[in-house]
Amino acid sequence: MAAKTGKTRKKPSARRAKLEQEIRSNPEKSDVQAAMDAGYAKSTAHSEASEMAAPIRASMAAAFGRKGITEDFLAGTTKTLLVHKDPHVRLRAVHMSIQVLDGYPAPKEPTEDSRPITIVFGKSLSDMMPAEKPNP
Repeated sequence: MAAKTGKTRKKPSARRAKLEQEIRSNPEKSDVQAAMDAGYAKSTAHSEASEMAAPIRASMAAAFGRKGITEDFLAGTTKTLLVHKDPHVRLRAVHMSIQVLDGYPAPKEPTEDSRPITIVFGKSLSDMMPAEKPNP
């Protein structure tokens, strides 16, 4: 009997398949947002999204390479878009170029401050004014 070699590849879970679909359908979306949209918990998405998305993004890069879409090809295409007569096309090309070159910082998650604010007013406005110092 021959020994088994290699691993059998099991079918990805529903969430993993959804994550792959989210990344492939909208490559501009951050890994964290794609993971949360795929149904992963927020804490899992923040801690493991880049690790989960790395093989998917690598396979996309390989697929682009097989189709002849290389970095040089994209640079040439972007260069032609940067001199396009439509200013909206030029702006979008600049925006995408900066994104591809990781020129934007990662977006920060909004935090909510839930501490109560208490404002105490005196009986009159004169109570809130500092005491007057006598003039010598």
